[in-house]
Amino acid sequence: MKKRLIIAIICLLVVGLWADTSGEYGLQIFKISSDADQAAMGGTGAFYANNSFRFMANPAAGNINNYKGLNFNQNYWIFDTSLNSLSYLNSKGKYSFGIGYRYLDYGALDGATDDGQFTGKFYPMDLIVTTGISYRINPSHYVGINVNGIYEKIDIESALGGSVDLGYRYVTMLSGVELAAAVKNMGKTNKLYNEDIDLPFTA
Repeated sequence: MKKRLIIAIICLLVVGLWADTSGEYGLQIFKISSDADQAAMGGTGAFYANNSFRFMANPAAGNINNYKGLNFNQNYWIFDTSLNSLSYLNSKGKYSFGIGYRYLDYGALDGATDDGQFTGKFYPMDLIVTTGISYRINPSHYVGINVNGIYEKIDIESALGGSVDLGYRYVTMLSGVELAAAVKNMGKTNKLYNEDIDLPFTA
């Protein structure tokens, strides 16, 4: 049993190191938390947050307990950038269903040609619509899956796509000790300005 636990921890660490953390990938909205509770815990508080956004952080977090709620958040940053999110979660304890969206508005940006000529203002945006279900296999094991519809627009160009998130939670025999994992943003979009968009894979 000890050997299996050590192997599982090593595998999780290796996958975590493999995950993308650079800013070179598209749709950085995937990396922004919609929930203040989770953001305050560095994005690790999916199983402690008592709101409907928790299933977006880890698909297995949807059915921690009986819960039914609707939440809305609006976050403002510099240069008119804002994120607004809406989420509904209905958890019965044995299974849960969640649906929500995240909309990132970058505000007005100046457009320019390659030689620096001003072409006017444009308004880039990212939109993700998420549907998720989770299931309690038994009192120790929980699994979940999210399906994301993706839309990104920059100036007159836009891209559509989809991705999948997988989540798992294991309640150990040790009091208060749990293991959780998620693999997120596995998917693809069509090309934007004839360039492929690499989704920010996260584990």
